[in-house]
Amino acid sequence: MVKKIIALFMCVCFFPTPASAVSTGADGAVVIEAATRQIIYSNNCHERFALASTTKIMTAALAIENGNTTDLVTVSQNAQNQEGSSIYLRTNDRITLEDLLYGLMLNSGNDAAVAIAEYIGGSTENFVKMMNEKAEELGCRDTHFTNPSGLYDKNHYSSAYDMAIIMSYAMENDEFKKIISTKEYQINTGNSVTYLRNHNKLLWQYEKCIGGKTGFTKLAGRCLVTCAERDDITLIAVTLNDSDDWRDHKNLYEYSFERTTKKNIIKRNDILCTRKIRGQRINILAGENFTIPYVSGKKSKISCKIYLSEKINGEIRVGMNIGSARIYSGKYYIGTIPVTSGQSGDNKQTFSRSIDYILRHALLNR
Repeated sequence: MVKKIIALFMCVCFFPTPASAVSTGADGAVVIEAATRQIIYSNNCHERFALASTTKIMTAALAIENGNTTDLVTVSQNAQNQEGSSIYLRTNDRITLEDLLYGLMLNSGNDAAVAIAEYIGGSTENFVKMMNEKAEELGCRDTHFTNPSGLYDKNHYSSAYDMAIIMSYAMENDEFKKIISTKEYQINTGNSVTYLRNHNKLLWQYEKCIGGKTGFTKLAGRCLVTCAERDDITLIAVTLNDSDDWRDHKNLYEYSFERTTKKNIIKRNDILCTRKIRGQRINILAGENFTIPYVSGKKSKISCKIYLSEKINGEIRVGMNIGSARIYSGKYYIGTIPVTSGQSGDNKQTFSRSIDYILRHALLNR
């Protein structure tokens, strides 16, 4: 059991590095770094637009979060009768939630979306309520859902930025990541076998792409949300109503990777703070190095919440593991490191002084 004792803050700023200009034909577009949610590129990223089947990112995330992939789902007539893209489900088909998710994300089945919504939410109406509650929880201010599939409705909309936030949330789940990275899949409804091929062409065209979701309606245009990874940095790109989205996403990623890297901002044995523990003033040290993704020219507000173990017994010796530090970028959790006990804190070296050192070190070695 651990006890939270203190929250610490610092702000890190790195200077710009040269990068070629980039543009898109999208009505709204954004690229963010997935862990810190820092914006690297944006164009009308907070404007509200129709989002077509990129809606299904939220549908899948909620299904995985609230169901078991091995569950068997019975398809309703309502699900069978959905218009638009389909995986050809039939009333009373029995299909696993996992297969429905692959049909949803690879082949964009509207029938799969409704079958999932009815199973997870009890009804499509209740599931849509869950979608909007989750969007609000994630801080999406420009998003409102009216259905689980993305069929056009004037009250069904999102922004490029909100869709990037929803995608970054979904990508925290390994099952979701596995599904959207799959190129081909076979589902069995009990009555038939259906072969699926992922509609996201970037999985074949761009080696850094690790997944995504396409969308299209006549009124929404071509919509695309994708993820790409290089050197343990994950970026998310969103374009809404973009006639040349495959090319634009590749260009956006090349531009954005050029401006994004990782920096070691905390070194092992850096003093995080000095704290009185059972009558002793102890320097609390970082137990290991910690790196963050950062974007050139952007500020990162880094916070550190330190938790001390309640199982510390006897004398506190130098080098003891005494708890952990959870590290955040803004409100987003980005990692945990252990903390250890250092020398007596009588030198009164403070957190701000140690962070001054960390900041200088990061800047001097950018």
